[in-house]
Amino acid sequence: MARMRALEGQQLLQDDPSAVYLTAYLLTLDAQYDFLARHHRQMIARAEDAEKLNRKLHVDLTTSQARVAALESREAIAVEALKQAKDEHVQKLMEAYLAMDKQEHLESSQDPPSELFEPLTMKKIPAPSLEVKEEAASTPPAPPPSEELQEPVPL
Repeated sequence: MARMRALEGQQLLQDDPSAVYLTAYLLTLDAQYDFLARHHRQMIARAEDAEKLNRKLHVDLTTSQARVAALESREAIAVEALKQAKDEHVQKLMEAYLAMDKQEHLESSQDPPSELFEPLTMKKIPAPSLEVKEEAASTPPAPPPSEELQEPVPL
């Protein structure tokens, strides 16, 4: 390599022109090799960085999947607990309903119906509304039937 570098500046002093061209060619190849080797090292570094990132993302993915599995498990437990609470609530409602129904039957079989002993009142007849009362107050009373008959009827 040293001889090639030495020949580089002495192109005119060499007797053989093919040695000069060969030297120039080899120097160009050497520069190309240096460029490609530098590029190759850069690509290796990028590949290593990408591999590190890939491993980190894989760990993140695995962690996320574990969290999802844990949350799904908690969800299933919560849904089951809600179902159980609902069933217990429905059971208590049914027991309360049956107890009330039984109590009503017991009370109705012991006492005669209270409506039989209440005096007849007008509490079940609805009262006229305020509008009907106002309308009745604003209209004049109808004339007696005798006055209507005395007026001549036009033919």
